[in-house]
Amino acid sequence: MEIEKKLAKERARVESWRAGVRDCNRKPCPLGREEAGWEDADKAGEHLVKMPGLPIVDALISEQAAGLSTAVASDDYHLRALGAKPVWYKR
Repeated sequence: MEIEKKLAKERARVESWRAGVRDCNRKPCPLGREEAGWEDADKAGEHLVKMPGLPIVDALISEQAAGLSTAVASDDYHLRALGAKPVWYKR
């Protein structure tokens, strides 16, 4: 029961973040996927429950990258731990 409460809390936090992003005046996403969907938010919330110190943006980025089957241009170790495919270019 405690995990369900934590998951509900994280879902609310993700939804709050999504609402803020929707209010921004942004150009449309070239891939046709502007915002995190419910599936992404649920999976991100599960990551946040399992990894308490995880930044919310890392959870959302990793889930969107998984949904798009793409790599992420980052060297963030959180993304690596979540299973995202990071790509980092060195000079």
